[in-house]
Amino acid sequence: MDNKITLYRPPHFCNEVILVDGTGRAGKSKLHQVLSAFDGVELPALSLLLPERLSFLYYHNLIDKDAAKALIRSELQFKLFNEMMCRNVNFKFGDYSGVFGNANPWRYLKRMFLKDANVALQRIKEERTILQIMVHDTLGFPNLFFDTYKDKVYFLEMVNHPIDLINSKYRKKHDERWDTPLSFPLTMKKNGKLVPWWNLYDNKNEYFTLSSMDRTIWSTYKKLEHIRKEYQKLSPEQKKQVLWIPLEKMMVDPWTYIAKIEKLINRKPTKYMKKNLKKYNFPDTMERIIKSRKVKEELIRNKASPPYTALMEEMITEYETTDWDALNQL
Repeated sequence: MDNKITLYRPPHFCNEVILVDGTGRAGKSKLHQVLSAFDGVELPALSLLLPERLSFLYYHNLIDKDAAKALIRSELQFKLFNEMMCRNVNFKFGDYSGVFGNANPWRYLKRMFLKDANVALQRIKEERTILQIMVHDTLGFPNLFFDTYKDKVYFLEMVNHPIDLINSKYRKKHDERWDTPLSFPLTMKKNGKLVPWWNLYDNKNEYFTLSSMDRTIWSTYKKLEHIRKEYQKLSPEQKKQVLWIPLEKMMVDPWTYIAKIEKLINRKPTKYMKKNLKKYNFPDTMERIIKSRKVKEELIRNKASPPYTALMEEMITEYETTDWDALNQL
């Protein structure tokens, strides 16, 4: 007798899921601020520990595939139901992911008085509410979401100019604090030593020999390289579910990307969009962005060694010569 347990979670809601993705410091929080003013789009869920981690485990066959699909569906359905009931919702002032960082906080305040769970379930189905989740580097491990949600998952892939990206990651010490209590990436044991998950790319055992700046450039390059390779493996139909959004272009011309998002998710911006853009300092100017970038570039070049300066320049060429709009097959 086969006693194998097969986990399965039915798609009770059948609602779409938005993944606000990109490597660290790509500008995902800015995109959340735009999305919060679309009709039916919920507060951003910063649920790194299941969606992001499960996609990594699923990709590397480190978890039973049926179990991973059941878990991700259970977790996201539970999160959506809680948001509709205003349960476990973030009320912290000044937090972009919270109620008061949302374009329309009143809808969550009203939900505090919603006592009947059946009413919440009915509204989820009738309003076709959409859950948005912040994840990191997940387009590099996309199989779980496409296998589970098929055509009901959207990747909004944030990309940032490599100089801005490297500078921000360096200042935030991304490659120095991955094993601290305030940082939560997956870690592994390699030759008895604790290492971050991106050490998988370290075939030459060079990561821990590098300076802080060189290490930041190296990890940024390796993550972006992997994301590009996995994107190329997607089917034509799956690529239509990916919207590439360069941060600087969205900051300078937000309405162009609002129109692209509207077409992708089939939801209209609400009357709160203009107010929300102003609140979060949209639009910016390219002149200010470039002026700021020159200062950052000088810092990086002063601290990076020649081989990693060359690696940064390769990333810059890749970013500046890519026609991001041509990738968006909407």
